[in-house]
Amino acid sequence: MNIANKNTKQLKLGNDTNFLRATLSVLLASLLVLCFMCSCSGSAAYESNGDGQTDSVVNIVIFSDFQCRDCETLHLEVEKELLTRYVDNGLAQLDFRVLGVFGPESVLAASAAMSAGEQGHFWEYRDALLASWHLKGRPAYERDELIKVAGDIGLDVDAFTKGLDNQTHLEQIDDNLDIAAAQGLELLPAVIINGIVIEGENPLETYVQAVEKSFSQKNNDHIKGAGCLIFPPTLKTGD
Repeated sequence: MNIANKNTKQLKLGNDTNFLRATLSVLLASLLVLCFMCSCSGSAAYESNGDGQTDSVVNIVIFSDFQCRDCETLHLEVEKELLTRYVDNGLAQLDFRVLGVFGPESVLAASAAMSAGEQGHFWEYRDALLASWHLKGRPAYERDELIKVAGDIGLDVDAFTKGLDNQTHLEQIDDNLDIAAAQGLELLPAVIINGIVIEGENPLETYVQAVEKSFSQKNNDHIKGAGCLIFPPTLKTGD
């Protein structure tokens, strides 16, 4: 074989290999973005009961921790309004990504909610669990209390307990934290609305304006209010 031709083929093979590696890197990065923007494992998508259109144009992603008081405020004062105005009308999709950054109780509560999600009752369980936490504080996230809530809302307790004890969802919870870090999030609650990042506690109008703005254009605004620090993971919020 002609040496020149051999070298040319080796060079072409090297270039092809580099191209394939670069293409693979781009595909992997794109996959991470798609997993973040879509309702995939590690998140819970709110299923609208409304009769609106199904091709929503706005994606709302909430990052939350079960021991974050500001997250509870978002749930009570903002989330329900966004559901009524936009999600139930088919104008937006809401995904909920639960973290476990404020201690083992947060991790256990997140695991419990995701175990409930396996039975199609993530949102119902989450609401009942937050109500219990509001009354009892941190003891609401002890194993027996988590199982009690599952029974109270009619879940298959044996299946729920198995998922909880087997720590089935720890990897997904860790993935949510990795995604939060990749997005540069520092405070909870954190809400991303079509590229607009809103961290900490903010008035309802801030979120409404972000949604309305998203109907007409893509954005990369970043808004911060007071909130619960995400990092370092060992930081705990007060009761």
